[in-house]
Amino acid sequence: MRKPLTALLVLLFCTVASQNARAQSDVGPKAAGFELGIVDPEHVDATIGFKGFLDLGTLAPNVGLSAQVGFWTASDGSYSFGDYSLSDLSLGMRGVYMFNAASNGMVPFAGAGLGMHFLHASVDVPDQNIGGGLVIPGYTADDSATKLGLEVGGG
Repeated sequence: MRKPLTALLVLLFCTVASQNARAQSDVGPKAAGFELGIVDPEHVDATIGFKGFLDLGTLAPNVGLSAQVGFWTASDGSYSFGDYSLSDLSLGMRGVYMFNAASNGMVPFAGAGLGMHFLHASVDVPDQNIGGGLVIPGYTADDSATKLGLEVGGG
């Protein structure tokens, strides 16, 4: 008889505690923004990247949540072997801690979270005329991958 009573008391305590935590949260779209920047992937020339973000409110006092979606693409056709194209579409969520600051209304923050990167690469190689009637046929190839990313930020 004692175990069921203890389990019921624990369940009751957790229910009351979770209601208090839920009362302090304010989750929902609060603000949106847009970023434009330079992306410098490995072995590729720098390119322009776009990112949209959404402030999703607070989970607890000083703890917020934000979501991001980003995209960049790079391509080049100046190589004699052909054209290539690379792209990355990223989706991420970040928990943000906002520090208490009494100065001029600015609130410093630090955050971390996880993101997914949907990568795509393609190459188009034209026929190669070696000479003497020897032609190596061209081809087109592409590949995609999904990678887990770490979102880190502050300001």
